[in-house]
Amino acid sequence: MMSVLKPFGALLSIILLSTLISCVDDHNQIEYPQSGEYGQNLLAIESDTIFTGDYSLHAILEEETFLDVKISSMSWAFESNSMNGNWEASPYEFSDYSRILSSLKTGEIDAEILLRSSSNLSIEVFENGDTIPTWTKSIRVIKE
Repeated sequence: MMSVLKPFGALLSIILLSTLISCVDDHNQIEYPQSGEYGQNLLAIESDTIFTGDYSLHAILEEETFLDVKISSMSWAFESNSMNGNWEASPYEFSDYSRILSSLKTGEIDAEILLRSSSNLSIEVFENGDTIPTWTKSIRVIKE
């Protein structure tokens, strides 16, 4: 009886493996380098405390990927000249002091983020059309 079931076990293993491969999360198609043109990358910083200054919002997007980044804080800005067709900013939301920056192209994208005073910074990242954040981080910004 066992010898009859062996081919089914192998077939079940193949089906399970192909299902796992087809369910691989496509979020790994977006990379977050440690730094960008304007400084340390806010999307790659692992610390929960940083100093005021200039930072990058830098990502590398493979074809057919896109990214929305919601930044909330009472004290932040972006340098509009640094957007250069990489990002588009939503209108400012007064209720939570936020804007959403949306990628406009694939490949390397970067923008200059200005943090000028002490505050709490919240970053919510939405990869590839996710409607709930793919990941979030909270960073305390302190004056140097």
